[in-house]
Amino acid sequence: MSLLGKAIEILGKGAIPLLIISLGYSLKRTRLSDVKHGLMGAGLRVIIGPVIAFGLIAIYRFIGWSPIEDGYSQVLFADMRITEAVIVLMASMPAPITSFLLNEKFEESPELAASMVLIGTVSGIITIPFILSLSQKYILGM
Repeated sequence: MSLLGKAIEILGKGAIPLLIISLGYSLKRTRLSDVKHGLMGAGLRVIIGPVIAFGLIAIYRFIGWSPIEDGYSQVLFADMRITEAVIVLMASMPAPITSFLLNEKFEESPELAASMVLIGTVSGIITIPFILSLSQKYILGM
C-alpha cells in the first residue's frame, strides 16, 4: 500500500470517533424543546416502524406474496420467516448517526437530530428486545 493510501486509511479510521464527539457536543447545545421534538421523532421511528412492517407482512401473506402453508420446502419456508423477522427488526431500529451527520453538514437542526439519535438509541434498549420477542412469537412461531 502506498504512503498516500496508508494516510487516507488512518484518517478514515478516525472519522467515526470524531463524529461521535461531534454528536456529544451537539447534545450539549440541545435545548429542552429539541428534546421534546426528539422524543416525538424517535418514538415515531421505533414504534411506528415495526407497526408498518408487521402490517406489510400481514398484507403480503394475505395476498399470497409470502407463503403461509407448509406445502413449500422447509428451507424456503424457514428462510421466508427469517426474512420477515429481519424486516421487522430493521424497521424498529433507532435513527442512525448518519442522520445527525447530514443535519450537521447542511446546518439543518443538528441539535434536534442529535436528540433523536440519543433518545432512539436509549429507547432501543427496551423496544428491540420487545420486537424480537414479538417476531419470535408471531412470525417465527416459536
